[in-house]
Amino acid sequence: MRLAILLALSVLPLTSMAEKYVMYDDPERPLSPELHAYLDGESRVLTLDLTPEEADEMRAEGMVIEPVVQYRIAGWVDQGPSIEATWAADAMKVPEAHKLSNTKGAGKKVCIVDTGIDRNHSLLKGKVQSATTTVPDSDSVDRQGHGTHVASLVAGSTDLGASAIAAKIIAVKALGDNGMGDSDWVARGVESCVRQGAHVINMSLGSTSPSEVMRRAVRDARAAGVIVVAASGNEGGAINYPAAYPGVVSVGATTSSKQIAGFSNRGAGLGYVAPGQGVLGARAGGGTVTMSGTSMASPFVAGMIAMRLAKGARSLGANDLGFSSRLQGAGQVDALKTTKN
Repeated sequence: MRLAILLALSVLPLTSMAEKYVMYDDPERPLSPELHAYLDGESRVLTLDLTPEEADEMRAEGMVIEPVVQYRIAGWVDQGPSIEATWAADAMKVPEAHKLSNTKGAGKKVCIVDTGIDRNHSLLKGKVQSATTTVPDSDSVDRQGHGTHVASLVAGSTDLGASAIAAKIIAVKALGDNGMGDSDWVARGVESCVRQGAHVINMSLGSTSPSEVMRRAVRDARAAGVIVVAASGNEGGAINYPAAYPGVVSVGATTSSKQIAGFSNRGAGLGYVAPGQGVLGARAGGGTVTMSGTSMASPFVAGMIAMRLAKGARSLGANDLGFSSRLQGAGQVDALKTTKN
């Protein structure tokens, strides 16, 4: 029946009311092999142009289908007052941790689902294992700049606060050059990370709207043993998605004065906080740039998790900043404490 419905829908002429829908081939209730092969290749994330009535008919058959959800980057170029360039590294005690052996993420892979990465940047050269894209009609080049900055906070340099400078980066461009992207692009990005053997996924992006397709893509990544880290968001309110999904390590932002950034989203599901205001990182095309947002805090945690995995530490170390768990989660991550756990 499900195959018959979709085959029938596929030959209907598109009307002015047709819109983009995203479907997830859930392994707990998979589509038939014939239907999956008809719709797409290896991805569980499928895209169709449907009317709302057609989508309702498919839902009635038990299919996971929804309108597309928009995601956007969770960081911006900050031209505010100058801050000590190494404040983030110092706050997380990354230089002290790197003086110890086997604490730099060697042998681990961190997948950056973002706007792409400038793999030729001096801070990242030789560290990017692969660069692919899930954005239609696009290459993997980072023209926006956000993804390059984020990647440098995972693996760029000790002085920037990057804990996993010996890790490999998997770059998946799932947001367009305007810093925005559809839920099918991002969900396919998560799948790509898993297929390429990532140990950690970082998503410095978010939406205030939930997506069942993304929730299941994240769930399946976690079931494959991948740790998923995401920015909590920048509205000063409830945690965005995908950070709010079960099992995702949600990260908020702090300032150089050890305060919770006013823009940092908060709530019961917050995992940790990390530096996120006035953070120096790589600029696409060369040099460095200061950016702010929970986008910057998230890769610090993703990199520290990779460092922890390489070291064999039991958990992340964190410092209590004196705020409630809704504001700081378990506290601000500490690389030195992590190496000793």
